Parts: sequence; structure tokens; C-alpha cells
Amino acid sequence: MGSSESCPTSKENKALFQVLESLQKETKKSEEINVPVEVIPKKFTETYYMKSFDKTERYPPIKDALDDLKCICSKSYIGDLYEKHKESLAKVVTSIWTKDIEFTKLINAALIVDSVKTFNKDVSEKNYKLMKEEVAKSGKTYTEIIDKSIKFMRLLNSYIVDKGMGFNTEDRVVYRGVSTEIFRNVECGKTFRIVNWSSCSEDLHLAKFFSGFCGPQDEKNRTVAKFNIKSGCYNAGKLNDIGMSCHRDEKETLLPPYTICTIKKKTKLRNTTLNSLVSDSSSYANENSSETFSQLFAGDETESETEITHLLEVDICVDNKSCKLEVESACYF
Repeated sequence: MGSSESCPTSKENKALFQVLESLQKETKKSEEINVPVEVIPKKFTETYYMKSFDKTERYPPIKDALDDLKCICSKSYIGDLYEKHKESLAKVVTSIWTKDIEFTKLINAALIVDSVKTFNKDVSEKNYKLMKEEVAKSGKTYTEIIDKSIKFMRLLNSYIVDKGMGFNTEDRVVYRGVSTEIFRNVECGKTFRIVNWSSCSEDLHLAKFFSGFCGPQDEKNRTVAKFNIKSGCYNAGKLNDIGMSCHRDEKETLLPPYTICTIKKKTKLRNTTLNSLVSDSSSYANENSSETFSQLFAGDETESETEITHLLEVDICVDNKSCKLEVESACYF
């Protein structure tokens, strides 16, 4: 009553309303960019993958697993590799896994979508959209992909856990090319689960090469994750020792989904420093008969000394059962 301030006119009210409406739209837009709208905060044990995994026997019949797999991957090589290696089921499973990168991309995309729909808040909307598009291209839903690959994944996981421990008799290191976005976003000391299957190599230069296919990098600079594997680790299997990789010269180690890791260190290294961490790349190329790999590493000698490789050092949990099972933070590598 005693205020000298005048009431806003209807015209001013309308202008104020338009400003507020604009701010609300911008806020909503920002939220949609950064936070997947389908995230429902549950536990990782409630993902469709984990529920299906727990209901599947450790060693399901191989023919049942392959028949299911053909429903999402109608490749003739599945039957061919079974006939070629049927004396060793571990060879059948590992050779199929390493045969076709499109097949592994599809399964990993389904796992990431599943995690976001359940508990995973650490995937950007942009990458979540890419994963959903990958699933949609198959003509299947993410649950159908998991349903038809779960027996195969159960077999692959069992071989890694049961046989991998016997080969991890001493501490060792493997590398994986990852996106620069991961390097920027993860925090040192953070413990999390890697949602997807993660293929790594004993060769740093190979991992650096593949980092170029892991999303946008900082100009010519690359990001590589260095995984420290402790003696007796259950969660890292050498595929050439467990069975047979179709690309033996990649010296692949495979980490199963939801492996627990801790970020130990983040470092930016000039390539001259990076190269001193491993033996010369040309000697690696000479050790294998693949002309492709010899050509691949031929360019390493001329790369700029000023280029930077972002090195992300990660400790792998020896056994998920001995780690804190309540770890609910997630990432994909």
C-alpha cells in the first residue's frame, strides 16, 4: 500500500514472460545435451545384461550360443570358425570375437545403452545418441542384442576368468586407444566400472594408432589408456593364450564388462618421451609377418616431436569380488 513502486504494465509482463520462457528453453536444451534423459538411478546389478548374465550357466552349450548369435550377426564365418576350431571351444569363441569389429561394436553399443537406461550417468547425450544409432542400425533393440549374445558373452567371460588367471602370473601392462573426452572427464583416484568389453594391446604404438578411431581427438594428439594388470588378475585375458585371436599380431588382452578400475594418473607426454616407454616400433613390426602392421608403424619415425599423447594410467581390480561391489560409477573405454 505504501510502496511508491508502480505495477508492471501488461506489456512489461509479456516481455518478462518471454524472457523467462526463453531461459527455460535454454536450460532444458542444456540439460538434454549433458544428461541423458532416460537415466534412472538404479544399481548396476539391475542392468538387463547383469540380470541375463546371472541367469545364464557358466558354460552354455556352444551350438546354442552360436545359433543365438546368428540372429544378430548373420555371418557365414561363425559356422566356418566353429568347424575349423571345434576341437577347442576356447578357440571358437575367441576367434569369433576378434573376427569382425562391427560385431563387437554392436554388442558394446547395446551394453552402453543398457547401462544408461539403468544407472550410468557418466555418458554424454552425444555419445549416448551414437550408441542408440548403432543399435538401431541392426534392426534390433538393445535387449534383443543382449538376449541373443548373452550365452556367447558368458562363454567368453568364463574363459577369461577361468583361464586368464593362470596366464597372469606376473604384473604386466597393456594399452588401449580411447577418446580425449575420457581423458578430460575422468578424475584421478576415481574408482569405476568399465561398461563395455575392452580390447587392449601389449603394444603402445598400436593403441595410439587405434585411438584415432575413438571419437574426436585434440588435433593430431591422441589419448591412450595404460592398464596395470596385477599378478593373478581375473579380469584380463590374453586371447592368444586362452584361445586364438584372428589378429595374433595385435597381442590382444580383453577386459570383460563391468571390470572395476581406478584412475591412477593422467599425463601429457611428448612423443619423444612416449617412445622411450617402449621398444622401438620398427622392431615390433619386424616381429610379425603382417605387411599391414609394418606399413602402419613405418610413419612413427617421422612424427612430430611436439605432438602430445595423453596417457591415462589405470589400475585394474584383481578380482571384482574382492573389490567394493557397491561401486556404481561407470565409464566406457
